[in-house]
Amino acid sequence: MTLGTAVDQISGADLVREQLSTLADALSGVAGAPAFASGQAGAATSVFLRGSNSNQTLFLVDGIRLNDANTDYQNFLGGARICGCDSLEIAHGPQSTLYGGEAVGGVIALRSERGTGAPSEEIAAEVGSFATIQGALSAQGATGLWAYNFAAAGGHTDNDRINNDFDSGNVTLRLDRAVTQNLAIGLTLRGFTGRYGDPGDEYTNNPYDFEREDNWLATVFADGQLSENLSSHLIIGGQDRRYVAVTPEPGEPAGVTVEKNERGVIDWQVTGRLTEQDRIIVGVTADDESTQDTGFGSIDHRQTLFALFAEDEWHPLPDLYLTGGLRRDDYDTFGSDETGRATLAWLGLDHAIKLRASYATGFDSPSFLDLYGQSPFFVGNPHLLPEKSQGEDAGFDFTPPGSKDTVSLTWFRTGLPGFD
Repeated sequence: MTLGTAVDQISGADLVREQLSTLADALSGVAGAPAFASGQAGAATSVFLRGSNSNQTLFLVDGIRLNDANTDYQNFLGGARICGCDSLEIAHGPQSTLYGGEAVGGVIALRSERGTGAPSEEIAAEVGSFATIQGALSAQGATGLWAYNFAAAGGHTDNDRINNDFDSGNVTLRLDRAVTQNLAIGLTLRGFTGRYGDPGDEYTNNPYDFEREDNWLATVFADGQLSENLSSHLIIGGQDRRYVAVTPEPGEPAGVTVEKNERGVIDWQVTGRLTEQDRIIVGVTADDESTQDTGFGSIDHRQTLFALFAEDEWHPLPDLYLTGGLRRDDYDTFGSDETGRATLAWLGLDHAIKLRASYATGFDSPSFLDLYGQSPFFVGNPHLLPEKSQGEDAGFDFTPPGSKDTVSLTWFRTGLPGFD
């Protein structure tokens, strides 16, 4: 409510009420976050926040990045299913000060929610045209010191073309446990596997090509109240992704491209309240990733990242909220980058209206292909620097008293520093 950034939130209850079962469907209903698929259900799908390229939108899943300059999210976005145990938050505009590279157009955060209330279960099934069948089951609840949330879903569809079938499986798990009154720990696990028949465009109609992706993410986390005015949030996580594109040729060995991504992450944030009107958030992130790609560019490289950031949230006057932040990201490949962010929010008419504005800088990292790629047609440049961006916006949100509906209007501009 007090943020000066344009943010959309979709809760698990919203997903159930609107009967949204895929990420692409959920994002398609968010203004300024159009999702475009390159084919039928299961095909690679891109999302464009504020006109930025799809690789300039950061995807966070349970607190760790699903994508960066070397790791693609398009198959996950096109095929993964979500349910009532998930929530989505979309922050528009450059967000590199909080989240680092690739957050040029904004950040999409997918989170598994903590289980609450009495234990409950749900089973769902769908049957439709093109031999489509989908099924899902979920269970959640809280009892004593424990809380849990689990969902599994999968299905098949032939789609409407030859060699365009799609099979998928998804699993999501979150466990929470209260250790003491001031310490809670937990874990998350999320997996997606999909196989997509890829006939190409309407003129190609390839009867054999297909793609397969297996993407797994896991985290352990701890939330602690260190003192009355000091709290801590720690995440340790990892990602393992394997993408395979197969091009069979009758009577000849199949062409196979394999892309593997592995990532380990430690992210620690500490929030301190300096006064009743002022709090500061400081954080550190360490990220180690490796990529192997047998396709174009022939990539086999590793990269480490160390980042520090701080953000101050100040409430100097009633109904006036200001934030300012700085971040530095240090990579052992191309070097470092610094970003900044400032926002303003003013609440009026008994908080029925919010006026907001923000200014922020962002950057997009060069990929391993950009830096080190080798092929007969392309040679990487190890001296490349990050693409920089800056963006500003202003707008208002109006929520009529007693209503849950909000009307928003935003003006924004995103571009390169020094260019209009």
